[in-house]
Amino acid sequence: MTSPLPLSAVIITRNEADRLGRCLASVRDVCSEILVLDCGSDDGTVVLAQSYGARVEHQDWLGFAEQTNEAIRRATQPWLLLMDADEWLADGSDKNDRYARLWTEQRHEDGKRCSAISPWTHAAAYWPMMYLLRGAWRDGRQGWWFHANHARAVIRKYRHLHELRKSA
Repeated sequence: MTSPLPLSAVIITRNEADRLGRCLASVRDVCSEILVLDCGSDDGTVVLAQSYGARVEHQDWLGFAEQTNEAIRRATQPWLLLMDADEWLADGSDKNDRYARLWTEQRHEDGKRCSAISPWTHAAAYWPMMYLLRGAWRDGRQGWWFHANHARAVIRKYRHLHELRKSA
């Protein structure tokens, strides 16, 4: 398992116990901090959030914008993930594989073809353009991992496209 990102998941709640569990489970291993700013729940929301390791703080309702700004002020990590209690993070690997298959099948139907070396040439062309020329190296380790994962996705897409060409 990888270590959590320097990311605060910020969730504003009021009586969200029936929806909050899936949200907290999806961010628990990704975020270094989970902050739940509650404004007077009486349905077990606070206990549920604490059971997932969230830091729960109370703030009377100030209006959506001011409540969100207050939650942002209380977060301690350099990056923020603002979420509603009924939202969750999908498993990325499955989503990326489905996207890659859909993309390649659409390109194959449109007549796009590639050779066995195309996955590597496309990834090699992407890397200097995005990572070096557009300055992603300034994002440190997160920038490196983001672009390395994207290059892998490019390779996966073009490899699948080549397999479709061979099977046709």
